[in-house]
Amino acid sequence: MTILAILLAVAIPSFAPMLSTNRLFAVQTELMSSLALARSEAAKRGMPVSVVSSTTPGVVGNEWGAGWSVWVDSNANGVVDSGEVLRAHEALSSGLTLSVPNSGVIKFDSHGYLSPALLRQLKVCSATSGTSGYQITIQPNGLVDSASATCP
Repeated sequence: MTILAILLAVAIPSFAPMLSTNRLFAVQTELMSSLALARSEAAKRGMPVSVVSSTTPGVVGNEWGAGWSVWVDSNANGVVDSGEVLRAHEALSSGLTLSVPNSGVIKFDSHGYLSPALLRQLKVCSATSGTSGYQITIQPNGLVDSASATCP
C-alpha cells in the first residue's frame, strides 16, 4: 500500500502538464474546424458566413474565451438572428486563452475568402503549459493553418 501511495504521489503531478497540453490542442482543433466549416459553408451557400466571439444569438462580443459561433447571415442584415447559428462552441476551460486581435468577427465572403482580405492571426495559450501554444493563421484566400507558437 505504501509503494502504491508513493507511485501515485510521483505520477499524478506529471499528468497535469499532459492534460493541459491536450486541452490546448483540443481548442486549437475545434477552432480550426469552426473556421473550416465557415469557409466551406460560405462557398457552398454563396453568401457570407462568419465566426463570432459569442454563443448567444444576436450578440457579438470581443471575448473569444467566452465561446464562439459559426453563423450564416441568411437575411443579410449583419445581425446574428435565431436559426442562423450553424455551430456554437462553449467557453474555454479555465487557464486557456484565445486572442483574436482587431475584431469579434471573422468573416468569409461568398467565395470562401477572408473579408476583409487581411491576414489574421489567432493565438491559443495555456497558463499551465508554460510558453507553448498554437498560432492559427487565416490567409486572405481563406486557407487556415496552425503552428506551434510561443505564448507570453
